[in-house]
Amino acid sequence: MTDIPLVYLAHPIDQGDLGHLTEVAAGVLGQAGCMTYDPGLAWDGPITGRIHHINLTVLAQCDLMVVVLDPARLTVGAVLEMMAFRSSCVVIYGPNLQKSVAMEAMHWRVTHDPIELATEIHAILEDQGYTWNN
Repeated sequence: MTDIPLVYLAHPIDQGDLGHLTEVAAGVLGQAGCMTYDPGLAWDGPITGRIHHINLTVLAQCDLMVVVLDPARLTVGAVLEMMAFRSSCVVIYGPNLQKSVAMEAMHWRVTHDPIELATEIHAILEDQGYTWNN
């Protein structure tokens, strides 16, 4: 496969960004050679209904979703994006995360470690026929 994988980088926007964690995830995706869509960047301008439509359009095209979460910070948007993504190719990254029964049923992968995040992304992309870019 010669296409560049498209990854949706979901993270709490409604409750403030997770800063360093989001940057680490974006860096791992960049090292993997992925094209990353960060919906948080749209929130720097005027908020319109078009943003939601654009996010759903991108979600329909993505190969993978990486979700940055912190159990200590509640969020609505990132969880809604996870539910809108109609694929099991989801890796949830953040501190002190524990895999729930629902996450297990959805086949979502959970990690708190950047190296493990890279490994999980690699495995999903390989399953889809992409070549890992070291």
